[in-house]
Amino acid sequence: KKHKTSIHVFDTDNKSIVVKKEDGEKKRYEFDHLLNQDVTQEEVFNTVGQRVIDGVLNGYNGTIFAYGMTGTGKTFSMLGKYNFNKDDDANEDRGIIPRSLEKIFERTNEDTEFDYTVS
Repeated sequence: KKHKTSIHVFDTDNKSIVVKKEDGEKKRYEFDHLLNQDVTQEEVFNTVGQRVIDGVLNGYNGTIFAYGMTGTGKTFSMLGKYNFNKDDDANEDRGIIPRSLEKIFERTNEDTEFDYTVS
């Protein structure tokens, strides 16, 4: 038998949310970051992607994994609205992947001390 449960966000801060179920039970969920629907793609990248890319460029493995329900914005967060056939760095809606690639190639082109292979 399936139980229908309604969950309501009760309280938030920048790292956690408290949800309240119909029965009044409250539970806190902790996250590395908590971003609302009004943040820009640049803010998402600066919060999530920049640290991973910095680590990758310093020799560490890095993964950004988008997980969630259908229609919640995973593809938009990762790709954004970006014309890959046009050189348009001013496109504010480009997502984590184009911004990450821009940072990788920007850094590898500037660094003359090392030779890089990107594949």
